Amino acid sequence: MYALGRFYTYRDTPDFAKALYWYGQAADKHYAMAMVALSNAARFGRGMERDFDTFVYWAREAAKQHHKLGYFFLNNAPYCYNEVDTLPYNSKEAQQKLKEKGDGKALYIRQLDGVSATAEQFDAP
Repeated sequence: MYALGRFYTYRDTPDFAKALYWYGQAADKHYAMAMVALSNAARFGRGMERDFDTFVYWAREAAKQHHKLGYFFLNNAPYCYNEVDTLPYNSKEAQQKLKEKGDGKALYIRQLDGVSATAEQFDAP
């Protein structure tokens, strides 16, 4: 169920309604990663209204399952809630634009999302 949620979230054209459905199904089965995914959905407004209370609720539920990101989100809630959503940078078109532009800020944002890239890859000065 969680894997289906990820599939709908991270494909070239995300379908957040379907992703939320599958994350919800997995969260109902106490799957902590699905709870983190729902927390992220509320944090970034992916398929739902951006909402701090919902973000914290799902982070707390994940923490109850002893998930490290659940604890991290709770301990750093104001900071995490205001982070930049890096998902729009994952599409092939966005990556090509970043490469053509050599955009240092975008490169930094991509690195926050765990994408390893060097300035040379993006032709940055």
